[in-house]
Amino acid sequence: MANPKQNLPKKHNTMKMVEDIVALGKNAGREMAVKLESEIRSRMNTPKGQDQVEADLDTFVQVGYDFTINVKTGPWALMDAYGTGSLMMDESENSGLAEYMESDYWNPSRDKKAKAPITGRPAGNWDYFPGYNRTVKGYFDRINLEWLYEPIPPSDAIGEGWVELARVYDDILNEWLSKFNFDAYWE
Repeated sequence: MANPKQNLPKKHNTMKMVEDIVALGKNAGREMAVKLESEIRSRMNTPKGQDQVEADLDTFVQVGYDFTINVKTGPWALMDAYGTGSLMMDESENSGLAEYMESDYWNPSRDKKAKAPITGRPAGNWDYFPGYNRTVKGYFDRINLEWLYEPIPPSDAIGEGWVELARVYDDILNEWLSKFNFDAYWE
């Protein structure tokens, strides 16, 4: 009678399999980051907003077998996503609004509430957002300027991009896993 143990593999290279699964996860993550960036850009209302969206394709923090995707945006992308002036999303839709209102970038002449209209600033040298500084004479201090600077309606591109990624997450991951040969690690 034949020994049934003769047909069994002698050794499983588990470490190599885990390394390859992590690499596969990173590749799937990169695909997801590209998908997320594309989704957010496609939902932006302004070209300046589209230009300031970048999914971080290099930084993946491994937590067990999971990872994170970082999305970098600039001020124009944030204004596109959350709106400006009287059309700006409120605190329930924009978790960073309260912090922004307390920052040096918030116009001190503007009411500290969502939907406050765009107003002129007092005389002085002002940082509107990082890298954008202007000196104003204060002629329009506290004056509603939405007749001159039309407020931008919120596109919610960032939030909707994440929703779309969540919808296709399993499909992308399953596609990558279906290509993985688990049997190849028996020696």
